[in-house]
Amino acid sequence: MTALARSVALPGDEVFVLHDRPLRDGAAVGETSQFGDDVWRLQPAIHKSSGRNLILNFNRFPVRFRPVAKQLAYAMLSGPLPQREKRCKNGTRHQAISDHLERYVTSGRPLPGWRGVPNRKVLAQQIGCSRRSLDEPAYQVLIDQAEAKVGVSESAAFDIPIRGSLDGRPWTGDIVTHPEQPNSFTSTPETA
Repeated sequence: MTALARSVALPGDEVFVLHDRPLRDGAAVGETSQFGDDVWRLQPAIHKSSGRNLILNFNRFPVRFRPVAKQLAYAMLSGPLPQREKRCKNGTRHQAISDHLERYVTSGRPLPGWRGVPNRKVLAQQIGCSRRSLDEPAYQVLIDQAEAKVGVSESAAFDIPIRGSLDGRPWTGDIVTHPEQPNSFTSTPETA
């Protein structure tokens, strides 16, 4: 954890700690907590209307640990993400979801599935938004429309290029997450 904290430069006290998070409707980043505050209010980044009013209270940390605790919390809230990861912003969320689903339709690939329905967890990870945001009616319509055009796969596949080959052909079409399929990244004891 301290390695993650130290991987992010210590921001100035005036930096808004939620500056790179999608905020709920009506929330303005200029009205959110700053790095120098001893209490960070997280409510503007909680999209569920019944969500609790969560805070990070750094006064509860011993004084000598507060800077690294703040640095870690900032890294997790708005710091740089690992390679190939992205954070979806509110002005752009609808567009990001629409564009992502359109890529499936254009390529003719079925949506990642789980037990016969679109796997929202995988879609959210690919888009860079929260799983719950895909439950919103407007996004459900987009998912249903894409599913009607391209269908749903049996399980979700990792979004990675297949570079290995056998006899000049890719060794597999994709690598999936379901442990019972032969081209799975994981395997059950019976298939291992």
